[in-house]
Amino acid sequence: MQIILIRVLNMPIIILAVLMAALGFTLIFISWKSKGSSPDTTNVKSHARAYTFIGWVLLLTSVVLAIRQCGLEFGLMYASFWLALIPLLIAGLNVQRRRNVKVAVTNSQLTKLAPKHLLMNVIHFWIIVPALCLLSLLLSLGMTSLTNWQAVNKMTFIVLIFPLLWGLLAYWYLYSERRVVSTALIITATSVIGFSLFLSQ
Repeated sequence: MQIILIRVLNMPIIILAVLMAALGFTLIFISWKSKGSSPDTTNVKSHARAYTFIGWVLLLTSVVLAIRQCGLEFGLMYASFWLALIPLLIAGLNVQRRRNVKVAVTNSQLTKLAPKHLLMNVIHFWIIVPALCLLSLLLSLGMTSLTNWQAVNKMTFIVLIFPLLWGLLAYWYLYSERRVVSTALIITATSVIGFSLFLSQ
């Protein structure tokens, strides 16, 4: 055990970060698979939650190690690369080949989209794409305005953090149970941050 620990400590930090990220994604994937394939028991749920928690801790730790080793800009860039690549590799290794089953589609299976649902989908699109895009950009600008970095470093940070914030906000909105409240928060936050940045200029 001591030999393994010494080898891990002597390992380059960037390689250790990649291995931690891979292990974290693997644990999250195992917890997801166990929820879908195992019976709904308290024991299975507790193990799945533990795997999920440990997996996310490993992922966040890998990002911190990358930033510590390569600096903020390149650390976030490398971390974003393997955080996007490793799940694709895991999904590719677990693809199950299925037979192409042709299903005859009849007129009874075709459903028309109600005007109300169509309007709601259009509203969701405008909130997720333009509104959250603007909010993410303003948040990125606000974060860099609090630092004393050079213009190049600020631009690099905005390019890296902007899509991450946009994705997180979109995920939060889509899974929000009270979308009316979420919409009000988005509009309020966008107005306040935008007005604050305007006054700070």
